[in-house]
Amino acid sequence: MSQLPKNMIRQSMFYNREYYYPHRDESVLVPHLEHCIDNLRESLMCEGDMTFYPMLWAENMGRVIPDFEVVHTCRDYSALKEWADNRDAATEGVWQKSAARLHATMEH
Repeated sequence: MSQLPKNMIRQSMFYNREYYYPHRDESVLVPHLEHCIDNLRESLMCEGDMTFYPMLWAENMGRVIPDFEVVHTCRDYSALKEWADNRDAATEGVWQKSAARLHATMEH
């Protein structure tokens, strides 16, 4: 299987999907995109940011507005990607190492 592009969802949502994926069968593309969208939904629902946004009075608007200057603490994406890459089942030889790690963990 060929490596899928990192921005496949964005490319596929536009009218020129045929340009990006001229040989991709709809029976494969649609379920794959549904899976990608569902992963985004799940991530938002399970890992949603609960950072408090204080409300500030905006005199010029005559109402309160959220203060979007609140600092958020993000995950270390590079470390997360490295962790995932080291367990990528599509990379030859990696899934065997992951299976061995899992098996060793289950024995203890």
